[in-house]
Amino acid sequence: MPSILKSKADSILSFIDNPKPSYVFIFIIGLQTLLHLPFFGEPPVGQHTWRQVIGSSAARSFYEEENNILYPKSDIRMSDDDPGYIYQEFPALYWLVGQTFFLTGYHHHNIRVVTFLVNLLLLFAVYSFTQRIGFSKMRSLLTAFFISSSPLYFYYSFNILPNMPALMLYLFSLSFFIAAIDSRSLGWKFWLAVFCLTIAVLMKSTYMFFGLPLAWIFISKYLANKDSKIITQAALGGGVVFICWYFMYKHSILLQQAAPDERGLTITLHPTPIQGGPLEFLRVIKIAFPKWFLEMVVNLAALPMFLFGLYTAIKTKFWKKPWGPFWLLYLTSFFIYALCFSALFEDHSYYLTSTILMTGLASAYGAEQLLKTKYRYVILVLMIAMPVVMYTRVEGRWGKDRQIPIELLERVEEIRSHLPEDKRVVIVGDKSPAVYLYHIHRKGVRFNHISPEKLDDLRDNYGFELILAHTPKGGLEDVIDQLTEVAVIGDFTVYRF
Repeated sequence: MPSILKSKADSILSFIDNPKPSYVFIFIIGLQTLLHLPFFGEPPVGQHTWRQVIGSSAARSFYEEENNILYPKSDIRMSDDDPGYIYQEFPALYWLVGQTFFLTGYHHHNIRVVTFLVNLLLLFAVYSFTQRIGFSKMRSLLTAFFISSSPLYFYYSFNILPNMPALMLYLFSLSFFIAAIDSRSLGWKFWLAVFCLTIAVLMKSTYMFFGLPLAWIFISKYLANKDSKIITQAALGGGVVFICWYFMYKHSILLQQAAPDERGLTITLHPTPIQGGPLEFLRVIKIAFPKWFLEMVVNLAALPMFLFGLYTAIKTKFWKKPWGPFWLLYLTSFFIYALCFSALFEDHSYYLTSTILMTGLASAYGAEQLLKTKYRYVILVLMIAMPVVMYTRVEGRWGKDRQIPIELLERVEEIRSHLPEDKRVVIVGDKSPAVYLYHIHRKGVRFNHISPEKLDDLRDNYGFELILAHTPKGGLEDVIDQLTEVAVIGDFTVYRF
C-alpha cells in the first residue's frame, strides 16, 4: 500500500477506535442527505408504490379534507357522499406530514423530507439504546453506521411507511423504560416511554410481538432489586399500551366494515402465515433470505463483518452475558412474528425491518473484532464500499424501475385537464388499488375489467361519467361500443359514458 494511502487509512482507523459521536452523526446525516437529495421531489414511485400512496393520500386528506388523525382517508370514493375513510395502522406519520402542508401547501417534497427526518431519529434511537445497555461508544456508533448503510434503510428512510418510525419509537421506549426503572419513578421518563411504545405498537402491531424482550427487562430488574415499584411500572405501562392498541384495532375494524368493498383490502390487520406446509415455507425463505435479508437488510459489502460477528457472538456464548437473554428474546419475537406473517416475505422486504437492529449489531461487532487484526485495511475498504453498494442496490427504483406509467409523471397535468375536479373517475388498468387516482389527484374507483352490467351500475347508481383507461392493460373490451373517446394521452385514454 502506498505510504500516503496507508497514512490516510491509519488516520481513519484511529478515529474509528476513538470516535466522536457528533462527527459520526454529521457524517452519516450528510452522506444520507447528499445521496437522497436528487430524489426529494419524487412522487410515490418505485418498489411498493401502492404502499407509499396509502400514506401519501392519507397525508393529503388531512390537509385537503378532514384533519382528524383517527379518520384518514383514501382517494377511493364510490359516491359523492362517500367520506373515504380507510382502515389502517395509526397514521401518526401521515398526520405529521399532513400538518406541514398547512405551512407550505401540498408538495411531494414535504412527504419525502419529513419522512427522512423522522427516520434519521432511528439512528439516534439505536445509539441511545445501545449506550443505555452498556455498549462501548465505538460499537454503538458502528451499529448506527451499519444500519444507515443498509439498502433497506436507505430506500425506505424517505418513503412514507410506518415500519422504521415504529422501530425508532420502540427503541426509544426501551431507553426511557430502563431509565425509569433505574430511578423507580413514574415521572416524565416513564410516561415518555409509555407514549413511545404506545405509538410504536399502534403504527405497527409488529411490536406487540416484541413485548417479550421488554418484559425480560422488567423481570430481570425486579429479580435484581426486589422492588415492587418495578412491578407497578410494568403493569401500568403494559395496561396503557394494550388498552390503546385494542381501541385502535377495534376502530380500524369498524372503518373496514363501514367501507365499500372497493376500498376493502389495503392494510394487513390479521396474521398471514404461509399456506402449503413446510415446503412452501422453505420456498419463500429461499427467495427472501438472499434477496431481501442479505442484499437489502445486511448489505453485501458488510456480509463478511456480519458473518464474523455472528460467529464470534456464538463462540463467546453471548446468551450468557448480562444482556444475552434480551437478544435471545428479541430473536424469538422475530421468529414468532415471521411464522405469523411469512406469506408476505416473498415480495415485501420491509416486513424484515425489525431485523435491522440485529444485523447492524452483528456487523458492528464483527467489524470491531476484525479491525484489531491484520485484516483491518480490508475491513476499512469494505466499510467505505458499503454506501456504494447501498446506493446501487436500490437506485434503479427511482430511475428505470419506477413502476408507474411515464404519463403519470410527465403528462399528468394534461390528463387532469380532461377530468374535472368535481367528477369522480373510473380507473381501468391500474393493478394497485389507488396509485393512478393519487397521481391524477382525483377521487374515484379502480377496476381491472368492466362488464356492461357494471358500466350501467356505475352510471345509474353511483353517478360516474368518466373513465381513465391505461389502454395496454385492456379491460374495456365488452363495453367499448358504449364509450365516447374524449382524449388520448400516450397510453392513456379518457372516455365518457
